[in-house]
Amino acid sequence: MALSACASGNAQEDQFAWEIQAGRLGVMTNQGQSLLGEEPPFPPEETDAATRTRIADNVRLAIFDLARLKMRACPEGRLEQALCQRDYAPDWALRADKTPPDWLELQRRIDDASGAIMPIWSALCAQARKNAGPDDAICPME
Repeated sequence: MALSACASGNAQEDQFAWEIQAGRLGVMTNQGQSLLGEEPPFPPEETDAATRTRIADNVRLAIFDLARLKMRACPEGRLEQALCQRDYAPDWALRADKTPPDWLELQRRIDDASGAIMPIWSALCAQARKNAGPDDAICPME
């Protein structure tokens, strides 16, 4: 289901494209508020530690989603064997943190996870583009 939504190329049917666009609007207004010296857009009850915990959990969830993508895409022949054979299960993703990771550790985890997720995402999107029409926007990210 997620693969077909990503590959639809029709923004009206592509919930991911709409979520990305809505997220961009939030980022722009949040940055504008920050530039004006206003409070961060996080709810007042969310502390710095809670924010770091939430982000760490989101990255961890992305790792599990990657494993599920590969479990479906590899048997269907949608990914090259080299990508299918490359396992990615860092220790930090396999357990909950006792204390929230600091911002530098979060950046390291995000960079590390990006290195594992991007080749899979790129390969799936490239394959979808082969079957798309010239006006289809496949896997819009930026």
